[in-house]
Amino acid sequence: MSIEREIDKALITIGRARMGKIKCQDALDELWELLINVDFEIRTRRSTQHVMCN
Repeated sequence: MSIEREIDKALITIGRARMGKIKCQDALDELWELLINVDFEIRTRRSTQHVMCN
């Protein structure tokens, strides 16, 4: 997974919601999942970098 890809997905989701193609609640649920994925990726990268530096 790449953070850039997740951000692209989030922007597409926001656009779809603004155009009325999906319900706002569905967009919020999808954005929540994307944020969780990005958070996990950032934390994983940090812990990997920390281990490599020691």
